[in-house]
Amino acid sequence: MKFLINFLLIVGIIGLSHQISTPDSPDYVGGVVEFNPEGFQQPGVQRIERNMEAYMQIIASEEAQDVDIMVFPESTLNMKNYATFVPHPDDEVAPCEDDRYEFYLRNISCAARMHRKYIVINLTEKHECTAEEQAALNDTRPCAEDGLSHYNTNVVFNRNGTVVSRYRKFHLFGEAGINTTLVPDISFFTTDFGVTFGHFICFDVLFEEPALELIRANITDYVYPTMWFSELPYLTAVQVQYMWAWKHNVNSWELELIIQLLGVRVRVSMLGAGDH
Repeated sequence: MKFLINFLLIVGIIGLSHQISTPDSPDYVGGVVEFNPEGFQQPGVQRIERNMEAYMQIIASEEAQDVDIMVFPESTLNMKNYATFVPHPDDEVAPCEDDRYEFYLRNISCAARMHRKYIVINLTEKHECTAEEQAALNDTRPCAEDGLSHYNTNVVFNRNGTVVSRYRKFHLFGEAGINTTLVPDISFFTTDFGVTFGHFICFDVLFEEPALELIRANITDYVYPTMWFSELPYLTAVQVQYMWAWKHNVNSWELELIIQLLGVRVRVSMLGAGDH
């Protein structure tokens, strides 16, 4: 297992000098973003625009200059009315400047390419649902009337802005109007610095699939976007996330979303950001 350097605690504070990691490097630099979305209560596309602009500033920041992989939290680019198509990783598509995809997916793809980083985001994906596809999957659930399925999805870009992995959340926490796949995706990707990362989303961590399937595949590094609602006595973020990583002896990067409601700053994922 490679040693990972916490972007928020080391690179951001003491400005560690670092070259792009390679398979021969003894470590890599990961950045987790504790995100306080401006305009959380704003309607429609304005909210996504402001959050995306903040993403772009963080990606381009001096503190992030040496980061190999940067991970953003769940539920900050997520609105069903502004869902985007997401290319299948097997197609090796870079959405940058491709009008088939929403502006925020294009822009973050371009940022990954410009700044030469792996970037992980979470968004609402739309996918064309057809009877033929459902039959091929042995999925007897009917398609929606508009012919679209919607997923809570992680998207991973490589240093060229190409989508190299995606994961559709299977264990939803409420999330009305969001679909699931028939069986859980088992999603992982291998970087140019020789580390393979598994990934899933928030509530998934409490279930055998996909989380423990990735453990059984001997994957030791994880990226984990979450908007965790901490609940006493046994479901605070630090308890669940830290102990999951400790139990399985893995490197796990968790994200924290901070929201503003009626002027009160609320940490949704208490103590949940960092590497464990």
